[in-house]
Amino acid sequence: MKNIKSYQLFLEDKKVEINESTRSLIIQFLISQERLSGLHFSNFDLIEDDNGREKFIIAYTQNGPNGEKPPMDKMVFDIIDYYTWGLESKYGKGDYEFDNTWRSPRVKTLVTALKDMKTNILREIVCNDITKKQVEPNNDDKKLIDKIFNSSNVWENAKKKSQEILSIINKYDIDEIEDRSLEFTDEVTGWNPRIMFAWYYNNGWHGLKGTEDIDDTTCRLIWDAWYQINSTNTEVKTIEQLLKVIKPCIYFDLTDGNGYTPKNLLELEKIADRMINRFKQLYDIKDVILPYYRETRQYDPNSDVTDYLMTFIIK
Repeated sequence: MKNIKSYQLFLEDKKVEINESTRSLIIQFLISQERLSGLHFSNFDLIEDDNGREKFIIAYTQNGPNGEKPPMDKMVFDIIDYYTWGLESKYGKGDYEFDNTWRSPRVKTLVTALKDMKTNILREIVCNDITKKQVEPNNDDKKLIDKIFNSSNVWENAKKKSQEILSIINKYDIDEIEDRSLEFTDEVTGWNPRIMFAWYYNNGWHGLKGTEDIDDTTCRLIWDAWYQINSTNTEVKTIEQLLKVIKPCIYFDLTDGNGYTPKNLLELEKIADRMINRFKQLYDIKDVILPYYRETRQYDPNSDVTDYLMTFIIK
């Protein structure tokens, strides 16, 4: 059940269940919206979910000072509207602050503050405690997701992609693939091969299980999409672009890279070539992505390395 807190806007003696600072900010926000809309508000409801997370503000209209009747009885402002107004009030004149909360200090501007705000809201919607499965958001949260991505039907489109990825992965048996790889990996003595299903984009992988829940996968895909489109090392700028290019794959690392004895790269590539030929006979492989710039490298490959990762794009 949703929790509703109602407040009279301009009655100073009204007792409210909200701290004075937040109450004052909401009043200032609604006054600014009065100026933009030409409407006049009498009171408001702050809507929260069961976890106490602010969802949206319902502002109820009243007649204007000359008796003008409003065209609607209420306006709804989602929490992104409210938070954006607050950040624009703080940073809108070019103000900035030094932010030490990230791994590396940075100057925080309106652009970075807005992105951080949307990131925090998205995290609350699609990133539950690690011990819990993610669940399908309600319609209000889906609207917030759309607004964060500046798109429409984000959940439905991401869910469709998740179903497509899992339907491909579920055609394969990871244990059987691992068994068939032993004739090759046994030649790489001292290394500990690691194999898993994943989705792949731009040298990034997200591990998946063949039986993974659709809603859980969709939440994780949306979160990963937000990271990707905000990364400086990516060509995609919208979630639609990412959903077109993200691919299901078999992630196969001959070692997890934790301090293993270096191996000769050319020798590893010979083993990899035989494995690739064998896998292409057994599985529906669309493409293979190899490390160390094999097609374009401009250095002596007769050197030692401590890891070797192959990505098998499957269909």
